Amino acid sequence: MVVRRLSLLPLLGSLLLAGSGCGTVLNFFNGESGGPRRVYGGVQMDCQVAAEQLKDHPGLRPAQGIPLALCALLDLPLSLLGDTLTLPLVLSDRLHELTADRPPAPAAGPAPNTAPR
Repeated sequence: MVVRRLSLLPLLGSLLLAGSGCGTVLNFFNGESGGPRRVYGGVQMDCQVAAEQLKDHPGLRPAQGIPLALCALLDLPLSLLGDTLTLPLVLSDRLHELTADRPPAPAAGPAPNTAPR
């Protein structure tokens, strides 16, 4: 009986992880937007979704957004973990973007002779 329960733990764990960390996945793979990856973008996205669902919308009862806001808040710790694990890649991309727009530095050559004659 104990063996059956233990064999279900990996399955349940993988099902839990498969449906979580959505903010990080959307941030990291950019979806259709093609925009730049944001530092801790998954956490930012989860917070934005939760806040948007809790706002008053004309024609909707306030309680209608609570389930989606709750899902976003439950996803928040896993997005935090995923964003932390992908942080080196995101920072590398951001650094590359910043340096790619910069004009090349002038070539270092001998200093011009400016001494008075």
